[in-house]
Amino acid sequence: EKSPPELYLIGISYFLEGKFAQSAQAFERVLPTSSVRPKALLRAADAYYNLGNQAKAREFYLEVLRTFPNSQEAKQAAINLLQIGRIASESDMEKPLREYLSKADSKDPLQQELRYQLASIYLEQGREKEAERELLALLETPLKYRAILKLAQIEKDLNRRLVLYYTVYKESPIAKEREEARSSLIDIYSSIGDRDSLTSLLLEGNQADKSKALLMFISSGDIKRARTIAQELITARYRDSQFELALLELYQRTKERQFIDYLKSSPDRSIRAKALYLSALENIKVGKRSQALEELVEISLGFKGEEVYNQAIIEGAKILISMGSRKDASCLLERFDASSAKKEELQSQESLKKGLPRCERY
Repeated sequence: EKSPPELYLIGISYFLEGKFAQSAQAFERVLPTSSVRPKALLRAADAYYNLGNQAKAREFYLEVLRTFPNSQEAKQAAINLLQIGRIASESDMEKPLREYLSKADSKDPLQQELRYQLASIYLEQGREKEAERELLALLETPLKYRAILKLAQIEKDLNRRLVLYYTVYKESPIAKEREEARSSLIDIYSSIGDRDSLTSLLLEGNQADKSKALLMFISSGDIKRARTIAQELITARYRDSQFELALLELYQRTKERQFIDYLKSSPDRSIRAKALYLSALENIKVGKRSQALEELVEISLGFKGEEVYNQAIIEGAKILISMGSRKDASCLLERFDASSAKKEELQSQESLKKGLPRCERY
């Protein structure tokens, strides 16, 4: 029978050769009373981890924590458990974690991380008081803002919860934490209908958030602020379907050409067709028939099936007739899609066709 040190060395030998199953067997045979038992348990866990058996690895790491909480191996086992990433969902982690934390250095980053994980376990179990106790102990550590985010989830008073989220949003040096706090603030203000606070947060965000603020200003009738945001996003060449739909609405409210001019190059086929059609109508109104005709013909050539397709053909035919190009008007009307036409569009097409010569293509 091999001695414990011999079994440990045999296990190490197998481990270095990549024979993890034999390695684990050797480590497990080390007697519980041996001084090398903590190291053997730790290496057995490592072997099982390398075999892809995380459940078994976790079992041995936990045994190190429970049986030898004061050892260096316990610290390494805790680190490895964190790497496995299963701590927060396992209720049987609580006791070994508490025992380890009671003896560990409070300034140790690992101890702080484990305390945070223990608080997460308590929260999953609905034990908010215990979770709060652990989180409050982290307020003087580098995990301060992560702890405050958790405390905000527990906080029942709305105003205090808002203060906690704002603290993280304004003070945390970590972008991910600030964004999480900001997202929570947006959710709260949306749920309680605080439009002013919500729009202020959105305006401090990225372009997508500013686009949402734009929609809110339009719906509330604050066209001046909506126009300012729209111009900023247009200058930045921002593209998003919701933003472009908002620009269509803003054009209807203001009749400012800059909005439809920007939308004429939209990657969204439907929005681009509408922008071309609105631009053509605007050009007709100011007497720019040639520019209007170009836009209407572009719709007839590339946007069949869109809402404005038939109406663009009708308007284009009217321009051609007014310019004396009756044969061209007849050819343009042949592109009319009767299968998708509205009743009034069919009537307009029939009326325009009367008296026109036949279309002759060369």
